[in-house]
Amino acid sequence: MNQLKIYKENGKFIIEQINQFNHSFKKKYVTEDGLLEGVEPYKKVIDEYNLEVQQGIDLLPKVFHVLFA
Repeated sequence: MNQLKIYKENGKFIIEQINQFNHSFKKKYVTEDGLLEGVEPYKKVIDEYNLEVQQGIDLLPKVFHVLFA
């Protein structure tokens, strides 16, 4: 199954998509709002992904709101 990882690295928010062949694609965002806009396209296909949100960046409730509201 595909993976979708959301985390913070070097002060930037990252959405990392890892496909079934273990190839990853990263998108970097400077702001939290940018990240949440970047998560929105996954709303229709989130059931195809294992979602992992890094602990300690306090984004899980906001990400869930965008994906599942």
